[in-house]
Formats: sequence, structure tokens, C-alpha cells
Amino acid sequence: RFSNVETIDSIQQAAYSYLSQIILQGDLDKTDRVIQSYGLPSDEVKEVAKEVITNLLRQERFKLVYEVMMKFKISPDDPDLKDSAERAIEKCMQSGYYETAADLGFIFEIKNQKVKSAAKIVWQECMKKEEFKKAKIIKKKHRLTKKDTKKTAEEVYKTCLDRNKLEIAKNIRKEYNLKLDFFTWLLELIKKILLWLGGGKESTQEE
Repeated sequence: RFSNVETIDSIQQAAYSYLSQIILQGDLDKTDRVIQSYGLPSDEVKEVAKEVITNLLRQERFKLVYEVMMKFKISPDDPDLKDSAERAIEKCMQSGYYETAADLGFIFEIKNQKVKSAAKIVWQECMKKEEFKKAKIIKKKHRLTKKDTKKTAEEVYKTCLDRNKLEIAKNIRKEYNLKLDFFTWLLELIKKILLWLGGGKESTQEE
């Protein structure tokens, strides 16, 4: 025979196991009902969620990691989770998944050189593909410095200038605080005047 206490403990353990399973499956809408039905304490629920996050990081299911953290208000400062996240970041870097590595660093507030390098690579790719809005977001999100961005920003500015994308070139110059030499500044001005005199229409679209 089982005592009432043992029976309750057994039911709760089964409930925790079920909760873990549905979180792992991504059925987050069901979790509130399970927690309320079995009266699961919030501290214990958080521990279950942390264990699931560790498994998700191992399985490289990173989108669900973020959703679980938001749902259960899991702090990114948890040392065990940070360790798991750092291992996942290392793996992403080795596989060339730089954007995922940078995102994980942002989510878990990991500010090491690997995360910075990943963010810089993604930013450079966006700039070269002329995805300037996304590049701007990445720069701010990961606090890339002028030293991080100067060389690539100058290269892309000059490319836009050569292609008569003058408004975009000007925006890049301002956004990245580029210091132009006199002749480059003069070239931008002359191109703008010539375009205006010729009645031409420049490309101003930024992706």
C-alpha cells in the first residue's frame, strides 16, 4: 500500500514529466492548464523549463529555446544555462551558423569575443548584400563599434557612390560616421549635382 503522501508525490512526478514532454514538443499553450490542474509550484516549473532548455540547446532547436525562456520568465544569468549556451554557440560557429551564434549570445547575454565575431560577420554579409536596415539593427543590437564597422562601411559607401546610389551612400556615411577625404566628399557632391542637372533618378531603396 502507498500512503497518501507517496501517492501525491507520484502524481506530481508524473505531472512534471508530462510538463517536460509538452514543453519539449513545443506545445506551450497546454502548459498553463497542466500547471494549474496539478498545482505545480512556480519554482519547480522553472526548474523543469531549465532542464528542457538545456536539452533544446543540445538538439539545436534554438527558436523554441527563446519561446520557453519568455514563457516561463527564465533568467539568462543561470550559470548552467550559460554554459550550455556557450557550447551551442561554439558548435554554431564551427558549422558557420554565425547569425544563430550571435542571436544565442544576445538571448543569454554572453558578451565574449566569439559572439562579437559572429555578429560582425553577419553585419558584414548584410552590408555587402545591401540589406542595410538589417545591418543597422545588428550593429545596434550587438553594439558594434566604429572600429568593427569602419572598413566595410567605407567599402560599401564607395560601391554605392560608384553606382550612383547617392542617397544610400549618404545614409551609410551618416550612420557609420565616416570621415571622407576632400576628394571623396567632392565626388559625392558633383555626382549629386550632375544627377540633378541631368534629371536622372537615383536608387534610394534600402533593404
